[in-house]
Amino acid sequence: MSLEDIAGELDVDVSTVRGWHEGGGDSPPALQAVAKAMRAKTPKAAGDDPRYPRRVVDAFAQAVGLRDAFGRPVRGEGKSRMPLYPTVEPGPKKRRRWYEHHAAAELQTQKGGLPEPDGYDELDRPYWYRSTLFYHQPEDSLSLADIAREYRVSRQTAQRWHKGAVRNGKAPAIPSALQATAALMEVPLPELAQPRPRYPRQVVQAFAKGVGFLNDKGEFVEELVGRTQGRWLPLEPTVDPRPEGLRRMYLPHVAAELGWEGASIAPIRSRHQLDFPEEDGHDELARPYWFPFTIEDYKRYLTRRRMDRVGAPEPDGYDEDGEPYWLPPSQQ
Repeated sequence: MSLEDIAGELDVDVSTVRGWHEGGGDSPPALQAVAKAMRAKTPKAAGDDPRYPRRVVDAFAQAVGLRDAFGRPVRGEGKSRMPLYPTVEPGPKKRRRWYEHHAAAELQTQKGGLPEPDGYDELDRPYWYRSTLFYHQPEDSLSLADIAREYRVSRQTAQRWHKGAVRNGKAPAIPSALQATAALMEVPLPELAQPRPRYPRQVVQAFAKGVGFLNDKGEFVEELVGRTQGRWLPLEPTVDPRPEGLRRMYLPHVAAELGWEGASIAPIRSRHQLDFPEEDGHDELARPYWFPFTIEDYKRYLTRRRMDRVGAPEPDGYDEDGEPYWLPPSQQ
């Protein structure tokens, strides 16, 4: 993609893109920094008509907040100010970057009370990883009664999150949701041996975000408050408790992303049983979920299947080596 192509794709001025290409002051060229993190070759980035691979441009846009974790444009504040949401770091790990306002909201403190940043992004803005923010938070733990009161559920529900679900008096069919969350976060639970067990506040919050009680900002999802039984599913993708902060997509989100109808896994699997990918895991309430990269791989697979069936259409573009590529249907 030329600098003009990038400006049109990301809806910014060409002069802005040229600054990302050339850098300035102590800041390295942003686009080339992303390419280096991705270990992508940029043989056409020099000369009078520099060009970058589309995947480098897409990764840069996600890293600085011009696009969200799903590759969709972010409107409004994301264009000229700090990112609206935590962004996706370029490179194989794809860790989440939390900027000052995200970190301050997570810690419920002023921006000046933050730990040292984990790094600076391609536009020289400080960011933090979620694991850094967790270990910086002050010691604070909640009893089961505290959990029930703060998360607006019954004492029995909090007890079930602590002990797990037991069926017919046998061993727990679903393990302890809170302990499973702590294991994903690699957080010890020394206060469980007390007569009144207590959990770190951050573990409880991560559990609530993971299953959809809270959104990624820590705000209650009002439509789901108190609905702790049954087969309800989160309205939006949730935040996995692991420090990387991956998104969990439940079946309604997957169906919407693929243009399918229905929110039950049985009919979808019956129609696409040879194609539909296995879930990446089951959440703390035993519901299947998928990570976005699994669904993106699946969309590319469907595109290849369609091309094999109807013949390859005109390519959507060409990469840095001159090879053609096709976008998934949802991005065309």
